[in-house]
Amino acid sequence: MRNHSRFAEIDARFPGLVVAIINAYAADIVDGLPVSREEP
Repeated sequence: MRNHSRFAEIDARFPGLVVAIINAYAADIVDGLPVSREEP
């Protein structure tokens, strides 16, 4: 299947990677908007 979820495959090769990426993204949007990493 071309469009199936690849979570199991990625998690088998890199345990915890997808969860870490999701948690890092979620931590940035706690206030509802993504936080820019660039300095003004």
